[in-house]
Amino acid sequence: MFLLAPFIEGFILGLGASIPLGPINILIMNEALRSYKKAVAIGFGAMSADITYLILIFYGITNYLQEAIFLNILSLVGGCFLFFLSILIFKGRNKQIRQDKVL
Repeated sequence: MFLLAPFIEGFILGLGASIPLGPINILIMNEALRSYKKAVAIGFGAMSADITYLILIFYGITNYLQEAIFLNILSLVGGCFLFFLSILIFKGRNKQIRQDKVL
């Protein structure tokens, strides 16, 4: 029983992590209505990102990523990216939104 407890605990945690519908799952379902190939491509992209995170965590690289210099650089790059997105949104504020007809 003692050796089975971590397995059951991990199974329950994994089940809880796989059930919630997040934005990627909704995007995959939305694209699957239009094109199966695009939905599969989005799914593989999300899976490859998760595998990348898993590898980084597995090899302990996250310990190095918590250095102050890295966090400062990441904050600066993230702020610049958000500023860039805000400029793009501001420029496109008057464009008409195109709606596709779903049959």
